[in-house]
Amino acid sequence: MGESKFNPVWEFSYNLKGQNMQMVVTSVSGHLLDADFPESCTWSNTDPLELFEAPITRFVSPKNNGPQIAKSLEKEIRGCQWLILWLDCDREGENIAFEVIEVCSKVRNGLNLWRAHFSDLSPSSIIRAVTNLGRPNKFDSEAVEARRELDLRLGAIFTRFQTLRLGKQFKELNSVILSYGPCQFPTLGFIVDRFWKIKCHVPEDFYSIKCTVEKGGRSTNLNWSRNRIFDRLSCLVIYEMCMENPTATVTSLQCKPTRKWKPYPLTTVDLQKAASQFLKIPSATCMKIAESLYNEGYLSYPRTETSVYADDFDLHSLINHQKNNPVWGAYASSLLNGGKFVRPRKGKTDDKSHPPIHPTKPGDNLTGENAKVYEFVARHFLACCSEDALGQETQVELTITEEKFTCTGLMITETNFLDVFPYWKWNATTIPVFTLNETLIPSSLEMHRGETSPAKLLSEAELIGLMDKNGIGTDATIAEHISNQFKRGYAEQQGDHIVPTTLGEALVAGYNSIGLRLLSQPGLRAKTENDMKGICEQRKTRKEVVDESVALYKKVYLEIVQEVPKLSKALGRYFEGNRLDFDKETHNFSLCGKCSKKMSLQEDTQSEIPRAALYCSTCKDSYNLPRGNIVAHNHFCPLCNFQVLQVTSKNDKNYYICPHCYHDPPEDFMKQKQAEGSTLAPTMPCWKCPAKCTLAGGVPAVVLSCPMCSKDMILRKSPNGGFRIGCSAYPACSKTLWLPKEIEDATVSDELCTEHNYSSPIHKIQITLGRGAVPPGHPSTYLSCICGCDELMSEYLSGANRFSRWSTTTAQPAPRANPSALNQSFNQLTQ
Repeated sequence: MGESKFNPVWEFSYNLKGQNMQMVVTSVSGHLLDADFPESCTWSNTDPLELFEAPITRFVSPKNNGPQIAKSLEKEIRGCQWLILWLDCDREGENIAFEVIEVCSKVRNGLNLWRAHFSDLSPSSIIRAVTNLGRPNKFDSEAVEARRELDLRLGAIFTRFQTLRLGKQFKELNSVILSYGPCQFPTLGFIVDRFWKIKCHVPEDFYSIKCTVEKGGRSTNLNWSRNRIFDRLSCLVIYEMCMENPTATVTSLQCKPTRKWKPYPLTTVDLQKAASQFLKIPSATCMKIAESLYNEGYLSYPRTETSVYADDFDLHSLINHQKNNPVWGAYASSLLNGGKFVRPRKGKTDDKSHPPIHPTKPGDNLTGENAKVYEFVARHFLACCSEDALGQETQVELTITEEKFTCTGLMITETNFLDVFPYWKWNATTIPVFTLNETLIPSSLEMHRGETSPAKLLSEAELIGLMDKNGIGTDATIAEHISNQFKRGYAEQQGDHIVPTTLGEALVAGYNSIGLRLLSQPGLRAKTENDMKGICEQRKTRKEVVDESVALYKKVYLEIVQEVPKLSKALGRYFEGNRLDFDKETHNFSLCGKCSKKMSLQEDTQSEIPRAALYCSTCKDSYNLPRGNIVAHNHFCPLCNFQVLQVTSKNDKNYYICPHCYHDPPEDFMKQKQAEGSTLAPTMPCWKCPAKCTLAGGVPAVVLSCPMCSKDMILRKSPNGGFRIGCSAYPACSKTLWLPKEIEDATVSDELCTEHNYSSPIHKIQITLGRGAVPPGHPSTYLSCICGCDELMSEYLSGANRFSRWSTTTAQPAPRANPSALNQSFNQLTQ
C-alpha cells in the first residue's frame, strides 16, 4: 500500500531481459513538481516588471496528493536498481518522467533509467513496450520546462498588471482576477475578431440572374456562371440581352466518375472538432471521456497528431474486435470476410509517438456520452479501412446570349464507407436528361436582388481548427484553452456558437487601441510553439528560447505601461469605471472633442488624495485629471478639439491641459519620450505640447518679426489669463504688445495680412471677445489683424479704448490709448 490511497503500489515477479526481477509499480497523478516565485514576490510589494527576471523555485506540488506520492516514490526507490518510466508518450509525459527521476534521484543515485513507449493499455502493447525499452528524452522534457517557465512568468506579469491596474479603475472589475495566458489571449482574439466582423458588417446589394427550365416534368434551377455582380445597371444590361433572345442551348455535357473521400485516420484535433460538431459534446468534456476510455482500455492514447498508420500496423485484429457489435458488427465482418478492406489513407502528420486514435476492445457495455464518443471512434476507424464512396457526376452547361448557366447531377453508385459513417452526408441530385446542342425556353428568367450577409458566429469546431492551423496550443491543450475562456468570463456559449463577453471584448479592444493587436493574434504564441519544436530537435536550447521570449514580451510590457491611459480609455467604453465612486459631480462642465457634448466633472473629495475626472456620458469615456483646482477655459485644443482646462496647483501656480492629450499625447511627443529612454507613461500639459497654439510651448505661435531685433514676436498666454505679443529674444529685447483683458481667446492663424508693406509676413489672429465687448448682432469670434488695419475690428473697438500701445516693459500693460494709437504705434514701429 502506497502513501497515497489513490496511487497504490503493486509488486510481482517478471523476467526482463533474461533476468528474474521483482517489479514494484505505482503511479503519479499528473505533474509531480510545480514552480513559482519566492514568497517575497507578493502582489502588493513587487512590480510586475521584476518578475521577468525574478528567481523561480521548484517544489513538490501540493495538488493531487503530490507530497504523498513523492514520499511513496522515495520509499520504494531505495530498494531498486532500475527505474522504468511508463508515463504518457508525449512531451508532457516526458517532462513528468523527468520529475519522477528528480524525486527518486535525491534518495537513490546511479539508477538505470529506462523509458517504455506504448500507445494503448492492451496486454500485447504492454509486453511489446517492456520488451523494447528505450531511454528518456531530455530534450522533450526541456521543451516543456521552457513552456512552463514562460507561462508562469508571462501569466503572472500580465495577470497582475491587468488586475491591479484595471481592477482598481473599473468598479465592475474590482473583485475579478483578470487572467492572462499566452495561449488564452490569442484564443480570445479569434472569438472577438469573428464577433466584430459580424457586428461591423454592412449589407451590400448584389444582383444575379435566376434561370429555371422545365424538362421531363421536372423543374431544374440553373446557376449563373457569374454568380452575382454588385452593379445593378451592369446586371440589368445583361438581363435585357438575355430577354431579347431567351433561348437556352446546351453547349457542354460532361459525365465523369467522382468520389467522396473517406476520412483520414483520427487525430486529437479532429476528434475534438467532431465531438463539438456531430456529438454536441464540448471539446474539454470529450477529452476527459477519451482519457477515461483510454485508461479503461477501450481506446488508444487520445492525444496524438498522427494521421497515418504504419505499414506493419495490425488493423485486422482491431476490426475483428468490432464484429460482434449489434449495430455495426455486420459491416466490420464485411471488411474482413467480404473483401472490402482497404488500407487507410495516409495523412500528412506524424508525431512519431502514437498511432491515430482507434478502438482497442469492444465497447458494447458503455453508456451515455462515453458510448457516443466510443461509437464515433469505432465508426471512424471502420470508415478509414473502407472504400471511398463512388458516384457519377453529370455537368450541364447552357448558354443564353453568351451568358453561361450550369446544373450538376449526382448519382451515387457505391456508398461504401458512408454505410458505417453517418456523420458525413453525400446526397444524390437528380437532373433531367439533356443532349448536346438541345435548345429550351426557360420557364422563368428573372433578375434578382439580394444582399450580402455576415459570417456566422464562431463554432467550437471552427475555433479548434483556427487554433490548430495557427499553432495555438497543442492537441493536448486546445480544449483546455477553450474551456478557460468560459471559466475566466471572457467568452460564453450561445447555442452551438461562442461569443465574447463584455469583459473579453473590452480586453481585446484595449490592447488593440494601443497598437498591440499582436497580443490577441496568434503570431507570438505560434513562434513559441515553433521554438518548443526547436528544443526537441536540438536546434535551440531551453535557455535561448526562454531568453528570447522574455526579451520580446518585456518590450511589449513596457509599451503597455507607456500606453496605460489609452488602454483605460478603451476599456472605459465598455465599463462605467470608477466614476461611481466619486462623491461630487458637476454637470455640463466642458465640451468633449469627440461628440461635442458636455462632459461632467467628477470629484472624490473624501479620500486622503483627492481625485478628479471628466466623464462623457455619450462616448462613455473617462479622463483622469491632475490634482488641483479645475476650471473650464474657453480655449479649444487644435489637435483634438477638446475644451482646455485650467489647473491651479496647491502652490497657486496655473497651467493648462487638454483632458484628452494630457494622458494621450500626440505621436511626436511619445517618440521624443521614447528616444529619451522614458519607460513611464508620460503626461503632456499644454506647455509641453508641440502644436501651434498660444498655450503650447513646442512650436511658437509667431505673429510677425520684431521691428527692433528681427526675431520672432510670439503670441503668448499670461498666467493671469491675458494675452500678449512679445519678442522671443526677451530679455535682450523687451518689445511687447499687451492685448486687452476683454479678449478671452486668441489663436494665430496661417492666413497673412496683405494690408501692410512690412518687411516680413504678418499673421492674422482669430480672437474671441467676451460678453459685452462687441455690439449686439456682431460675431464675438472672428479673424483679424492685430496691427489695427482691419476696418471691421476698428468698428468693433472704436471708442472702446481696448488696445494698449507698444510698450518697452513686460511688467505691466501700458496705459490705455485712443483707438488710433495702435495704428500710429505700428506705423512708427515699422518705419
